[in-house]
Amino acid sequence: MCSPLCQAEEPQPLSDIRKVRQRGDLISEPFHASSVVREIWSEACSSADRDAARERFREFARNPVYVTYSVRADRSDLEDNVNAHLQGLVPIKRYAFRREEKTIRAKVLEAVQVFGFYSPEITVEPEDPEDYHNPVIRVSVKRGDPVLIENLDVDYGIDGEVLEEVKAMETSGKMKPGNVFSHVEYENFKTAVLSTMLSRGYVKARITTSQVYVYREEKRADVKIVIQPGIRHRIGSIVYEGFEESHPVAKKMNRIKEGDYYDAQKNADLSQSLYQSGYFQSADVKVDDNLATEDGKLPMVITLAPRPSTIVDVGIGFSTDEGPRLQLAEKNPWINDLGHSFNSTSKLSLKNSFFRGNYVIPRDDPNNDFYQISPSYEHKDNNDTLYDSFVISAHYITRIHGTWEKDIFIEYGYDDFVQGDDKGWSSLLMPGITLSRTGMQKSIDPSWGYRVSITAKASLENIVSRKQILYTDVILKALMSPTENSRLLLRFQQGAVMFGTLNVIPPRLRFFTGGDNTVRGYGYEQISPRDSTGRLMGGRFMTVGSAELQLPVAESMRVATFLDMGMVTNSYSKERDIKVGTGMGIRYISPVGPIRLDLGLGIKEKHIPFRIHFGIGNGL
Repeated sequence: MCSPLCQAEEPQPLSDIRKVRQRGDLISEPFHASSVVREIWSEACSSADRDAARERFREFARNPVYVTYSVRADRSDLEDNVNAHLQGLVPIKRYAFRREEKTIRAKVLEAVQVFGFYSPEITVEPEDPEDYHNPVIRVSVKRGDPVLIENLDVDYGIDGEVLEEVKAMETSGKMKPGNVFSHVEYENFKTAVLSTMLSRGYVKARITTSQVYVYREEKRADVKIVIQPGIRHRIGSIVYEGFEESHPVAKKMNRIKEGDYYDAQKNADLSQSLYQSGYFQSADVKVDDNLATEDGKLPMVITLAPRPSTIVDVGIGFSTDEGPRLQLAEKNPWINDLGHSFNSTSKLSLKNSFFRGNYVIPRDDPNNDFYQISPSYEHKDNNDTLYDSFVISAHYITRIHGTWEKDIFIEYGYDDFVQGDDKGWSSLLMPGITLSRTGMQKSIDPSWGYRVSITAKASLENIVSRKQILYTDVILKALMSPTENSRLLLRFQQGAVMFGTLNVIPPRLRFFTGGDNTVRGYGYEQISPRDSTGRLMGGRFMTVGSAELQLPVAESMRVATFLDMGMVTNSYSKERDIKVGTGMGIRYISPVGPIRLDLGLGIKEKHIPFRIHFGIGNGL
């Protein structure tokens, strides 16, 4: 329930808010409830059936009816706040309504003033003035003209970068000259300023003066706030507790040093960074302002709890493409005192089995700067593809400098394959780089986001590799919101493999498309050039584009329509077989993220194929 904190309405401040309320516009003067009692008693004294009249009076007194309110206002939030304020009143007997009418009006005026309207037109009348058993009181509110902020005077008592930060709230928020004065925004502004100062080291800051001067006739208000900041505290001694062997690694991750100004956000970021490293079950970063030293230093305690030494996830499933399958994921988050870790994923099925592992060697920041050794093996026997592939790669991955993640790597791969008419083997040593950048609103259902990924790798003939090959792949994705609850998702991918003949390029480097993340309406990786017998061959070049519009139809539910286009070819000049998929879908915003269900149609085919696609995630 909102409550106004206005202290005055005249040029001079008034300490008693009731003086402001008494000047509200009353439509009629109330009269005492005793007039109602006298009316009933008079009827009892003059009635031919006095006993019946007296009994009516006794019944009226024994079983009083309590009023209820029917509120109508010219703004929905105003109406809700008036209702909330009236529900806070002590229950009022219907026959005593006239005695309490002034209290009701004062409560309505208080609710309206919260939004900056100090001259409302308020009507409070019984639905049926003659029937004291009808409990409904009709309340009508016309808000009138608002009070505007003329002056905002805030004395923060500080200087430096924190002053610039809190003063920015004056210009970026709603509490600035020219805006409607709202008690809600007034309280929010004070809370935000004080919270910011507290989080930036002024842990003893408090508001000593908080005044609003309202000039009702001129419809303007002046705001005066004085803050006593106290001293700005610094970080004192830093103590690590629990999981002792991890302390050297945790110290490397901690960018906070003794003597730094206390900053709550930096503390939260450190706790999050420690947890995201995968080493710790929990990472608690605390300071206690009650233990501050005389010179304003706050001791910091970092409490660490290790994860289990081995974490294993097992999954069993079935799909129409692969049949029964078993999947195993293993993670060893802490191998030695240097913070090395290992994780792997394995899958076993009749048509596609693989093992992929990552041995991670951290540098100063395990989350953003590390080496990685990644062995993998894959056996695939699906559609027109049969191959065994072994790849081992060494990576240096860093996000330290700039906003791009850089993955600089060198990989060696050996492939023994049959793809359509092609049968052979390949041996490739390929240095390369992947640049990626992702930005997204932190939400289960983000309203904006983007992803960019660029990969390039090459082999040189007769330097371990059999042939010279250049492989590139570019992925662009963007999520935006044309309106608050709608979503527009755009995707584009361009891939190319150049140099060398197709028969020496292993299937893992050829391009295929089709499926729920590319061209819907077609089967998974069912779009590619075919050989003379109609078997899939894969291609050198791939271009895929997609646009999807989601529109709200109910709470937590949107309907989607999409258009996907893509092609895989060995020569853009010779082949222009662009596949087009379109259809409709449903997006349900669940606690684990958007659940996607699509019906896709391949509309350029003679016999139009269709597929039902299911997935979880926002598409980025």
